[in-house]
Amino acid sequence: AKVALLYWVRIQLEDYIGANLIPSIQDFSRSWRTGVAFCLLIHRHNPAYIPDLFNTHLAMDLTEKSTWHQLLRLAFDLGTNKMGIQAYLEPEDLVDVDYPHEPSVMMYVSEYYKVMSRFQKEEPTNLKRER
Repeated sequence: AKVALLYWVRIQLEDYIGANLIPSIQDFSRSWRTGVAFCLLIHRHNPAYIPDLFNTHLAMDLTEKSTWHQLLRLAFDLGTNKMGIQAYLEPEDLVDVDYPHEPSVMMYVSEYYKVMSRFQKEEPTNLKRER
């Protein structure tokens, strides 16, 4: 299940990875600490949920833990309020530790999978259309 979910994440984020917006997702721990992967998953699902993602949120200093906290809070709130995903994690669960608890992150990402796979569109992502 872990390998399949990781594969799904990579497929969902392949355009963003290809555009060098995020490195390839390697795990369900450190790869998720900054909040960028969660925000990009939400953007992939529905860009209207985070319309200013690239101009505002991803323009912030992504080396600062305060930015990570902001991005995680944004993603978790949008996940709950727009996608109906119960927030199993708090930003501190990822930011305040060197290695976030992999089973917890994996469980949370699997909730995104459940929602997104129900509404997955056949059309390409916005990034593909812009090329």
